[in-house]
Amino acid sequence: MPRSARWSCRTAGVVASHGYPLIRISRWPVTKAPSGHDFIRTRAREALQVKKENGVALGKPRQTPDDVLARVVRERIEAKTAYTIARDLNTTLCRLPRVRAWSLATVRALLMREGVH
Repeated sequence: MPRSARWSCRTAGVVASHGYPLIRISRWPVTKAPSGHDFIRTRAREALQVKKENGVALGKPRQTPDDVLARVVRERIEAKTAYTIARDLNTTLCRLPRVRAWSLATVRALLMREGVH
């Protein structure tokens, strides 16, 4: 008898109390144990929620100066593309804090963070 025929896995069509389907391996029903990832994910979300409620600032703070941010948002509202805004910022020497040039991705990320599309 081929090995695949002996150990074929089929779901039994029954869901156990923990929400995972029963799996039938050969003739013996076996339940799938809940993953530890579910527990860890839940604990991490709860911890972040508590920090948020306590007023802890989550995430990396913005390093772009306020005047540059206002300029980017204003130009996007004036219907300029993100590429054009990045090109204009590079020509007027508005450099980023890490001395790298503005790119399309940088401008898009800044606009998305501020809620302007």
